Amino acid sequence: GVLVFVVPVRHPGTVPDWAAVQARLHETARSIAAQDSRAWRAVVVAQAGAALPSLPAGFEVRRVDVAPPEVAPDATQQERYEAVRADKGRRVLAALPGTAGGDHVMTVDYDDWVSRRLAGTVEGHDGPGFYLGRGWRYDGGRFLSPVEAFHRVCGSSLIVRRSLLDVPDDVGQAGERAVRRHLGSHRFLPGDLQERGTPLALLPYRGAVYRVGVAGSVTGAWGTAQWLSPRQLRHPRAYARRLAALRPVRPAHRREFGLAPRGH
Repeated sequence: GVLVFVVPVRHPGTVPDWAAVQARLHETARSIAAQDSRAWRAVVVAQAGAALPSLPAGFEVRRVDVAPPEVAPDATQQERYEAVRADKGRRVLAALPGTAGGDHVMTVDYDDWVSRRLAGTVEGHDGPGFYLGRGWRYDGGRFLSPVEAFHRVCGSSLIVRRSLLDVPDDVGQAGERAVRRHLGSHRFLPGDLQERGTPLALLPYRGAVYRVGVAGSVTGAWGTAQWLSPRQLRHPRAYARRLAALRPVRPAHRREFGLAPRGH
């Protein structure tokens, strides 16, 4: 099997700046395409009619006609999460036809970056897959921040053998719970697979970078300036830990993940 990167792109109606989405998707695609091994392919799932950037060789585009998630004004936070998971899960589902049971699938948010070593690591691996327990946080500036338990905070963090997903070959028969829980979220699958006796292995290096600190990002997480703002001095020990953990972006980081500085 090969490593199939699945990049679900949000509905244009939920994004205020579509040009920014295209720019970030271009960076993510470039990062994926830099794999050291040729044992990969990628599927971008986008709304019918949505403009996309040019994509590298090895990519295909699947178009869907999925309405944006509807959330009532008085919806609970849990209901909002469920709506987003269902929307993302349906988009990921559209990428699965044509994948073989022995392939491994990795969902990648369209504004993140991945290590060029991933396809080579998965090549020849016939186990359940990997979870990315460690990664980086990056806001486009001069520093990276290490993230532990990366698979709990970033959607670009699981590599799972296709046959272990709760989705039949005829994806039209996929259950709504599996779509939300295993395709639309990264939080449940590691525990569910552990309970089945097919646990994911820890990827032995920092395998991805998630983009933070920019408007409209998938993660919505803080950038370095927010983490280290004077207001955070109210918690001096945590502030000191964050400051000490920062790492300058090196040429090796740019080579491994395809990082581009802010504004590029």
